[in-house]
Amino acid sequence: MHPPSTPRWHVWVSGSRKGDRVCQRRLFDHFLPMVMAVAMRYMGTYPDACDVAQEAFIRAFQRLSELRDVEGFPAWLRKITVNVAIDALRARRRFQPLDAVDCRPASSAADEFHSDAEAILACMAALPEGYRLVLNLYDVEGYSHREIAEKLGISEGTSRSQLAKARRMMQQLLKQRGIER
Repeated sequence: MHPPSTPRWHVWVSGSRKGDRVCQRRLFDHFLPMVMAVAMRYMGTYPDACDVAQEAFIRAFQRLSELRDVEGFPAWLRKITVNVAIDALRARRRFQPLDAVDCRPASSAADEFHSDAEAILACMAALPEGYRLVLNLYDVEGYSHREIAEKLGISEGTSRSQLAKARRMMQQLLKQRGIER
């Protein structure tokens, strides 16, 4: 069957391709944390991230026959999640003006946040959606400015400008939270 060194999720991908609901559930449970982490970075709110995660898994299961290499499943699922998030943001077409962003905590940063990671995610969520998109695509996902421009329908110059502004804003927001970078 499968050698012992084969990750269990490889078997679940194969079973899911055959429509095995148990394998689909196991695959979902195994990769949900990764998908939610990606979705949260783009969407900024838990309910929106849940919607993106659900749609990403639906698309992945519908297109599982298109996956050429089982080993590439995690990267493939991550790419689907990014695309679903971008589609959701595009559909929403709602960008916050810069002056509406306030990342200052109501109480002390130590009371409101348990870790620097939570503070970073909160500040990323406070970025205008355009900034957050470009920052995630470039710094986290590793897309080039050319790829970002194609994906978002903007110029490469706009991508560069949005990234620079996003980085500056993140530095300011993190400084307000007491996190120096």
